[in-house]
Amino acid sequence: MTSRFQNGLLLAKQSIVIIRENKKLLIFPASSNILSVAILFVGLIPVYKMEVVVWEITASANEKNILIAFAALLITFMLINWIALIFNAALTLCAIKHIQKENSPLRLGFQIMIKQALRLYFLKVIMTTAAPIIQLFEYWYDGWYETAFAIRFLSGLNVLTAIKLVLPVMVNENCKPIAAIKRSSLLIKNTWGTTVTPRIGITVIMLTIHILSLIPAIIAVIIGGKICIVIGAILSTILFLAASTLHSAIQVILTGALYLFAIDKDTTHYYNSAALKAAFYARKRNIL
Repeated sequence: MTSRFQNGLLLAKQSIVIIRENKKLLIFPASSNILSVAILFVGLIPVYKMEVVVWEITASANEKNILIAFAALLITFMLINWIALIFNAALTLCAIKHIQKENSPLRLGFQIMIKQALRLYFLKVIMTTAAPIIQLFEYWYDGWYETAFAIRFLSGLNVLTAIKLVLPVMVNENCKPIAAIKRSSLLIKNTWGTTVTPRIGITVIMLTIHILSLIPAIIAVIIGGKICIVIGAILSTILFLAASTLHSAIQVILTGALYLFAIDKDTTHYYNSAALKAAFYARKRNIL
């Protein structure tokens, strides 16, 4: 039986083939990462300056300043997540077209970003508010999966598995968030079953690459010297962003392939059907 790592490595290689054929697809995750870093930088500077002023003048932070700082951070991270989701939607549509051997100009991606921006925002709100609450019910309430809500909206799946295909459903079938969640969960249930969880295994591989990208900075610190440290930090930053871009691209493209596999579209030009079938595996429930 193929291990999770072996299956993930195979699926990652097959996704990279698509990236090699259409390198322009990397524009979406690369732009997302660059914008996210810029937004984070812009969002953190005012918070830092405010904290410096507060501590220099009063030597303590009052409730108002704490709330302002917290709100600024919350807005910053919400915006970053929304931006990432929008660019992922663009990549998803282009990847789906490419896998089906259809024309996949970047223009389609940018059009879907504009068209689905508001819907994607509502999806992100659902994923960051309702999903954690549902996870608590899954863990603490033994009969959760048999409730009318779980069956109607999640097809009896755990919430994180149920929403796995929600993005390709939204962009390819023009669904609203709630309808996309129901459709995603039903596709997964009909294709892989109800007591399943993702078994892709790419995260471990990419985490290793991310860690390796820090080597130049570590070596620079060991050697010492300001110039050396700056160069090492720059190299590690570039490598880290490159690894993040590749990781995001592989995940999004593979999710698009899983969606096509679930709706019985031909994915054999790029993917091994057995590997896609093994992308989910049975597990015990009520485990967070």
